[in-house]
Amino acid sequence: MYIGTEPSLIFLSFDYKNEVFEIYDLTFRGDAYLLKEKYGTVHFKSAKAGIESIRLRGGISSWLNITEAAVYRDSVSFSFSLIDEFKMDASDWAVGSQAHYKSSIMPLGERIVNRLKQVKRLGAVDSVLVYQGTMTKYGYLKDLALVFGKQSTFSDVVAEELLGKETRNETDNTQADWNPAFVDRGKLDVMFRIFVKLEPDGSVTVENAKKLRSFIGR
Repeated sequence: MYIGTEPSLIFLSFDYKNEVFEIYDLTFRGDAYLLKEKYGTVHFKSAKAGIESIRLRGGISSWLNITEAAVYRDSVSFSFSLIDEFKMDASDWAVGSQAHYKSSIMPLGERIVNRLKQVKRLGAVDSVLVYQGTMTKYGYLKDLALVFGKQSTFSDVVAEELLGKETRNETDNTQADWNPAFVDRGKLDVMFRIFVKLEPDGSVTVENAKKLRSFIGR
């Protein structure tokens, strides 16, 4: 799916019948880094094409907007809309409310910085990390794994801070740092990715995808 002329959502279907698929939200830096790590540079079709409009306009060809592109083993199909009539913004498309930090996520980055200040020798580290885990319907991260970047003291500190309190009641959301994902049928467990970057000035940025793109979070 495209936002204007830029690709925004990528759906990779490996086994349609058994629902084996992956979703990458390119508006989220964590997904963009992970996609390139797994599949290399992906070349996308331009979101504009000069073809004859289905609605004849005095026989004049008009530009149409590609809203979706489906790539198969032997072909590529496109969905089009007239640029001046297409209103949907793919950045708004979601199946529900994404899990999010209960308060501002900035203090989480600050806690990581304070932990790093206590490390005597940090050594060489990857400055960009992406983690993947399960966000439970109670707002707790579990099964957290580093999926982009190399393991280091930095990545270990980040993982500890993301997982939060060691002693907790994992069915009590009042103790959780996160609000869980939510759809019309209620709260649910979802796959969840978090992007972390050690900035040149020593600060740490923490981000997660803003939109819930599927019922299982990927």
